Amino acid sequence: MTTQRLRTWLFNGGGMVLAAALLYLAFRGIQWEALVDAFRHANYWWLVPLTALVLGSNVLRVIRWQLLLRMLPDRAHRSIEADPKQIGFMTAFASTMIGYMANYVAPRAGEFARTGHLALKEHLRFSSVFGTVVVERMLDTAVLAVALITGLWYVRGRIGEFLDAAPVQLPPWMGDLAFWGALVAVFAALLAMIGAWLFPNATRRTRAWYRLVVRPVLHHFWDGIDTLRRTKHPWALVATTLGMWGGYLLMAYIPFRMLHIAAPYGIGLADAWALMAIGALGLLVPAPGGLGSFHYITILALGVLYGMPEAPAASYAVLTHAAQLVFYTGAGALCILAYGTGLRELRKASSRAAEAAETTGTARADS
Repeated sequence: MTTQRLRTWLFNGGGMVLAAALLYLAFRGIQWEALVDAFRHANYWWLVPLTALVLGSNVLRVIRWQLLLRMLPDRAHRSIEADPKQIGFMTAFASTMIGYMANYVAPRAGEFARTGHLALKEHLRFSSVFGTVVVERMLDTAVLAVALITGLWYVRGRIGEFLDAAPVQLPPWMGDLAFWGALVAVFAALLAMIGAWLFPNATRRTRAWYRLVVRPVLHHFWDGIDTLRRTKHPWALVATTLGMWGGYLLMAYIPFRMLHIAAPYGIGLADAWALMAIGALGLLVPAPGGLGSFHYITILALGVLYGMPEAPAASYAVLTHAAQLVFYTGAGALCILAYGTGLRELRKASSRAAEAAETTGTARADS
């Protein structure tokens, strides 16, 4: 087994262990009879608008991505067949669905699978396409930051009541975090300087590798990032982003109505906005598809802020996560079958590109 494959196995295995541990923490002590009863009495007609919202939000995401892809310069092409302006909606949609499906297989794999599929099918440079994906993430992060700020402000009264009832005291050593952080930074800088002094040949090769391999990749990556500045439809980017997040808001609210727990606990659209932002923090944990992390933070937030018992809170977390899991894995699998592209093919293509870049850089550094 190669070192890279071992790292991959360790990373993915660690993600699964983390997900299992968080699932245990989230569901320990929950009465399963009450959880089953919540799903037995749910109004499943709400699945119709919920499915339409999931589909509509992703249509807007794909349109936004196309607006960015069309601004890629000619040097982003890998062949004369490539033309970002001619990328079809279904190709971009399939790449997006495959990316979402990959997120449930391995943590953080979705963006690379999504980029790799589109770059492979449309003969574009991986780094350039990945730059447009990063721009998308920047736009989403900006909206998420606004959602967190406004959402936490909206529930500030509930947070204050919780802190008054159960005051939280920080451990004494937390006050020394700045000191320890500075100390670690000093030692890291010293080690880097000593290493550069002891291994001048390694330093020279590293600089050559950066100049001949990394810098060209960053150059093409910037082509993707620069699409945000070069776009001819800035308001379309804003409209698709706002429409997409509006869909996310309704997707967070509908399960409360579906499970009949919106009115009893006073949960409206503003509350769903705050809970959506809090739940999104769980997706930042490197667990496959937010498995466990989303459930834990959602159940905790509903209990702390709204006094919701664990069983109905768990039913909401399970329904919200499972609905997206079923949709994205099913859509991703269908797109792979339709386009004849497997995850193994994507992985091999990425490996060949990395090996070619490394070989080229090594040859130039030795010459």
